[in-house]
Amino acid sequence: MKAIGGRYRSSFLQKVKVASRLVKKDTQSLRVRLMDELEAMFHIAKEAAKAQSITVEEAQNWMRIMAYLSQVMNSLSKSFDEAKAMEYLENLERMMRESKEHNETSKGN
Repeated sequence: MKAIGGRYRSSFLQKVKVASRLVKKDTQSLRVRLMDELEAMFHIAKEAAKAQSITVEEAQNWMRIMAYLSQVMNSLSKSFDEAKAMEYLENLERMMRESKEHNETSKGN
């Protein structure tokens, strides 16, 4: 997918890496900073979903990521579990990898 492989993807993955490092820090300040990073990821995904140059399928993938981010933020706002936070971030990375792999497969056909 063009948008997943472009500037949005690299910005998003950079935020995932920052958020992953934050998980290893102090819990309370971490929770606030992690929520800020997740919100930033949400805004990147939102901009990507609204980009003029993407297909409907690409927009749907970004909206799926936005929905997942919303679930993660909701869960973390209720309680903080370091292991669960890492699991959420790993799922986000997996979703990005799958989108990229799907894009590469689609180009090959």
